[in-house]
Amino acid sequence: MAYFNEDNVTEQMCIEIAKQAGYEYCGADELREAKNDVIVEPLLIDSIQFLKDLLALAKETLEVEKKLEQTRSFCGCKLRPQSLKTNVC
Repeated sequence: MAYFNEDNVTEQMCIEIAKQAGYEYCGADELREAKNDVIVEPLLIDSIQFLKDLLALAKETLEVEKKLEQTRSFCGCKLRPQSLKTNVC
């Protein structure tokens, strides 16, 4: 006779829904090396590095956009959203 517990009632259903939404399931043993390791520390470090890289890219993009705007201003061109797609002032 089957019995109900957290695993077979809710956890497996949530895992399947998350997989269908495109998430990858990792068991506890895959997330950490030792049983006494904090699970979130490596994930947090990776996320912080990702955000640092993203911030650097955003700053670089802003600098390029400012230079583009200055160049177009110098040329007497008006900025238009379509001009970025067609490379025409």
